[in-house]
Amino acid sequence: MGSLRKPCLFCHSVGMQQSKEHVVPKWMQNHFKMHFFPIVLTQRHLGNPHDTFKDNFSLKNNQHRDRINHWVEDLTRYTNTVKRTHPLSALVNGNVCHKCNNGWMSNLENLCKPLLVGLINGTRHISSLNEEEKATLSRWALKTSYSLGFYIPSDSVIPAIHPYVFYKSQSPPSSVAVFAGHMQGNVPFNFTFNTKWNFALSDGANKEDYDCYRLPTKFYKLGISFHNLSLMVANLDVSNSVFWPISGVHYNLSGSTDKIQYENPNIGFALMHQNETSGLDKFCASLNGYGF
Repeated sequence: MGSLRKPCLFCHSVGMQQSKEHVVPKWMQNHFKMHFFPIVLTQRHLGNPHDTFKDNFSLKNNQHRDRINHWVEDLTRYTNTVKRTHPLSALVNGNVCHKCNNGWMSNLENLCKPLLVGLINGTRHISSLNEEEKATLSRWALKTSYSLGFYIPSDSVIPAIHPYVFYKSQSPPSSVAVFAGHMQGNVPFNFTFNTKWNFALSDGANKEDYDCYRLPTKFYKLGISFHNLSLMVANLDVSNSVFWPISGVHYNLSGSTDKIQYENPNIGFALMHQNETSGLDKFCASLNGYGF
C-alpha cells in the first residue's frame, strides 16, 4: 500500500504509509454479523440556491433567458442528490496512517471490545459504567465518529484540528462532549451528522446570540448507533452557553461537567423530537444548548 497524499487524519503526519481503517471494526462486523448491512451515503451540491433565486428569478421570463436557465441548472444541482450504497464492510477510511491504525487505534479496539459487546447485547447498561469504562468508551466514540465524519459526504465541516487534539490528549477537545444512551428503534448500524442546535435561554440571554441559523456549521453533532446503543460526539463552542442534555437519556462520557447542565427528566422527555424516525435521530436532536 502506498503513502498518504494528505496528512493522517489523527496524527497529521505527512507521507506515512497508508492504511485502510474499517470505520466499523472487523471484529464488530464479525461478532454481530453486520458485513452486508447496506449503507446509503448521500452527496448534496454545496451552495445557496435562495440567493440564486433572488438574483435571477426576479428577471422577466422573456429577458436574459440564459440566466434563468442557469438558475434552474444551479437549483437542480443543489437539490439533486447522488446516493451511493455500500455494504458496511466497504466503509473504509483511507486517510489514516498505518502507524495509527495498527498502534493506538488497534489497542483501543481491543480494550473496548468487551465493553461494547455487553452494551450492545444488553447485558450492560451505560448507567453501570465506572469512570474508567466511560473514558474508554468516550475515546472509542471519538475515534470512530471522526473516522466516519471525515469519510461521509457532508455539507458540514469538522475542524481538522479536532481529531488531532483527540489524538494528542486522548480526550475530547475543550468544546466537545461525548454522550451515550440506550434508544429503541435503532437498526444494526446507523449514523447521523447535523449542525442543528436549539437553545433554552435564561432571562438575561440575548436571543440573537443563539439563533441556530447564525451558528457556524462547525458546531456539529456526530451520532452513531449499534442496535440500541447510541453514541454522540457534539461540539458547541458558543460563549456563555453549556450543553443541555436530558437526564436519563444522555449519559455524559466526557468526564468534565463544566459545560454540561442537566435538565429535569420530565421536562426532557416532553421535548424529545417525536417526528424523528430513528432512536439515534431522537437521541441527537434532543440534545440542546442552554444560553445565559
